Amino acid sequence: MDRAAIYRAAHRPRPEAGGNGRIAQLVEQLTLNQRVPGSSPGAPTIPAPDPSIEFRHARGRRRSAYQAVVGALAAALFFCPPASAGPIDDALAARARGDHATALQLLSPLAEAGDRAAQYELGTMRFTGKGVPRDEGDAARWFGRAAERGDERAQRVLGVLFDNGWGVARDHAIAARWYRRAAEQGDPEAQYALGEMCANGRGVAIDGIQAYAWLSLAASRFPPEERRRVEIARGIVGLSLTVAQIAAAERVVDEWKPKAETQP
Repeated sequence: MDRAAIYRAAHRPRPEAGGNGRIAQLVEQLTLNQRVPGSSPGAPTIPAPDPSIEFRHARGRRRSAYQAVVGALAAALFFCPPASAGPIDDALAARARGDHATALQLLSPLAEAGDRAAQYELGTMRFTGKGVPRDEGDAARWFGRAAERGDERAQRVLGVLFDNGWGVARDHAIAARWYRRAAEQGDPEAQYALGEMCANGRGVAIDGIQAYAWLSLAASRFPPEERRRVEIARGIVGLSLTVAQIAAAERVVDEWKPKAETQP
């Protein structure tokens, strides 16, 4: 599937949580080539995150993924409050009404000065090609600058880029590190992605306890209409764990606290 198709898929209305279509889609994706420790040969593991879902979740409470840019890249960010006000909000309003030139004019000096929210928004514009020439490499550079300064949205989106090789060389280990930084801050899509990686041994060592814990944290932070797919994934991991291992994972969840990264 090319990027344009993924972009269009990100804007399609999502089926109701628990709907037969979505569950069937998950079930069809269950058989992967890695297993959770302790599972029987051929046992299914959880599906990798759908890039269209990841990018639909990149914008926080402002809008869903590329929508107001449409919005920004990965819909877990409706869980995150706006990073700043003033010129950033003016830029988003300009972009929402199609005035990309004004948005770019407002964002560029802030991004160059080190404002992580502006860097994130500029990365979104570069990735989607709205108001500026589309350039995945430059988008990755802006997301990287925002991510280094602690923007959890940019950290997760950078994980998606490395996970898929968009604008950067594909590297699952680097993707996992960025997902982890966003997950530690409380980003539920990053927590889901990291849980999947721990379950399947993609970019990290296979660890069923960590997989169950991250998926549990993700499920607790998703809104009800998004939660079902995460609970299904957690249930699949749980089938491979002992009672003691699940108890250990639940202790990890109980003791976990988000670690916000402040902008330098």
